[in-house]
Amino acid sequence: MEFPFGNGDLRAPRAFVEKARALSVLIAVLALSACSGGAPTRENPVPPTSANPDPPTEPDPPADPDPPTDPDPPVTTATVMWTPPVANVDGSPLLNLAGYRIYYGRSRDGLSDVIDLDNPGLTAYTVEDLSVGTWYFAVTAYSTQNAESERSQVSSKTLE
Repeated sequence: MEFPFGNGDLRAPRAFVEKARALSVLIAVLALSACSGGAPTRENPVPPTSANPDPPTEPDPPADPDPPTDPDPPVTTATVMWTPPVANVDGSPLLNLAGYRIYYGRSRDGLSDVIDLDNPGLTAYTVEDLSVGTWYFAVTAYSTQNAESERSQVSSKTLE
């Protein structure tokens, strides 16, 4: 069985949007600065007068309606991929494939967690809610009579 990994990470567009948003804010600030002309600034405040006895105070900055988020949240998923078997161990055609089991855990010899996938048409599955660290995975196929293949080669993925 093939067993490559991919994290299915589609965050690049979100990161692009965040950078574009920051750039548009920067452009807006530069445009406002360029338009100030002779308007009062911190360096050139409105002088106190009888009509305006107190110099202006700095207004509170507006609340950010879209607070920044962590641009690279930790990856907490691993996608396991495999090639479906087409023959039994004896070489006869496999006609009763019922599904797959993904065995995974924190050590190569400790694959104590199991996901049962009762869909023989699957060729990949994303394991979610994994903590940071190295995870190990193996896959088996099973028949409608619950006869299970040997485990695939163990593969690993390190989540940071």
